[in-house]
Amino acid sequence: MLRPGFRIIGYGESGPVGMAGGFVRDSGVPVLFGVYVRPAARGQGVLAALVEHVLAWAAPAPLVLDVHEDNLPAHRAYLKLGFVDTGGRTVAGGIDGRDLLEMVHPAGGT
Repeated sequence: MLRPGFRIIGYGESGPVGMAGGFVRDSGVPVLFGVYVRPAARGQGVLAALVEHVLAWAAPAPLVLDVHEDNLPAHRAYLKLGFVDTGGRTVAGGIDGRDLLEMVHPAGGT
């Protein structure tokens, strides 16, 4: 079954600098996924801009994401963007078998 969703790619002067996507779970919950920012573009607001687009797409619903438990820089970055930990954890839930922590942006779109 096809689910509503999209992918956004951020471009800088030298080409693509990052990407993010959103899809809707069967339960109707919007999810942020597939986030990547090139190392050279990190710390320049690329992540915030990408997430802002996904938040706007999900509005007014809260936006959920799963982050690898051992990816502390990403976890901190999401906290700075207004996401909070839900306490949810999926053991071996990542496509690479790593554990995932669930976070949510409670306000939905900003």
